[in-house]
Amino acid sequence: MIIVVTGEMAAGKGEVGRYIAQKYMAKNIRSSDVFRRALEAIHTEQSRESVSEMSRVLRIGFGEDIAAKAILQDLTQDNHTLFVVDGLRRTQEVETFVASNFKTVNIYITADMETRYERVVARGENVGDAQKTFEEFKQNHKLNAESTVDDLKSKADHVIANDATLEELYAQIDTIFENLGIAYIETM
Repeated sequence: MIIVVTGEMAAGKGEVGRYIAQKYMAKNIRSSDVFRRALEAIHTEQSRESVSEMSRVLRIGFGEDIAAKAILQDLTQDNHTLFVVDGLRRTQEVETFVASNFKTVNIYITADMETRYERVVARGENVGDAQKTFEEFKQNHKLNAESTVDDLKSKADHVIANDATLEELYAQIDTIFENLGIAYIETM
């Protein structure tokens, strides 16, 4: 089974992926890692803009679902039975997972813009994020990688608002997993 976690920039997709991986023993995969590996191969800085540009270039050359195809190929070589893929940006990517031999569940994460901005600055994941202004953050939503995210919300199996505490976010995930019949794995 693949749990696809989609949603807005800094809404909490990565946190959801980490939580599912830890509590439910899923293999956690970030879709942007496909593009980050390509940037690494050509020794290019990994900024939000460069990841977006690499995404655009590879999608032009190899199709809108290139990240999903690359990830699916990797999954066929893996022994896990539960995967969580976070950060998909295109309807075609989700459709590629749905059409695969894996049962796919799409969870969309949303949060208000101010909260998401604060998260981007605090985590500083990409070059320049820690110094980003709110106006620059709003401009980032116009990048190619972000332009189709809203389309995914209407296609999601579950929508989670992540504007409160981590405990509340986790409780929403646990409810979804309980309804799917997936039990968490107790570790020592």
